[in-house]
Amino acid sequence: SGNVGKVAVPALLSAGFTVTIIARPESASSYPNGVTVKQSSYNDLEALTEALKGQDALVEAFNPAAAEHQSIIVRAALAAGVRRLITPEFSTDSFSTHAAEIRIFEPKQKAQKELEELTSSPGCTLSWTAIIPGAWFDWGIELGFFWIDKKQRTITRFGSGNQKVSMSRLELSAETIVSVLQNPEKYHNRVTYVADYAVSTNELIAIIEEIS
Repeated sequence: SGNVGKVAVPALLSAGFTVTIIARPESASSYPNGVTVKQSSYNDLEALTEALKGQDALVEAFNPAAAEHQSIIVRAALAAGVRRLITPEFSTDSFSTHAAEIRIFEPKQKAQKELEELTSSPGCTLSWTAIIPGAWFDWGIELGFFWIDKKQRTITRFGSGNQKVSMSRLELSAETIVSVLQNPEKYHNRVTYVADYAVSTNELIAIIEEIS
């Protein structure tokens, strides 16, 4: 029901996948027709394992704040026999050498390190893929991100304004999820970088002025 899930579920259904959603017990979200819904807390290993039985792949489309539960989720996937795992990245590059300087990435990096240790053990049949789409411009601009204020019609420029940032449509994340699951060997145990655009603040200002 989050940003990724809302676009990923329809894309997976359209591609012919059978989709099961694991929702938190307190969730009041509604879901599309054609999906199975199971309930489990992120920190309930036994319930998660049971919910994941019979699933070939797991897409972790939850809030980044839940990354602290990644260890339990991965262990549940292993116990249930899941073979493919798409990690809860879907943001800017948490694999960058500078990412450690950003505190919000700490839980993700810790979880990723443990995931790689678990999946590198002999006989492990679970493989992973991390999808890095950069910033979602269509979602972020509407919410006032990227230092753009639609109401005040202002944009903040830092430095020269020429530094480029990778951006993508929210739907590109869904398209990439489908591609990863359809081509498991191509994306086996690796980070996948995707983007629709690489744009600087100055270029963004020019675009906004042109369409305003």
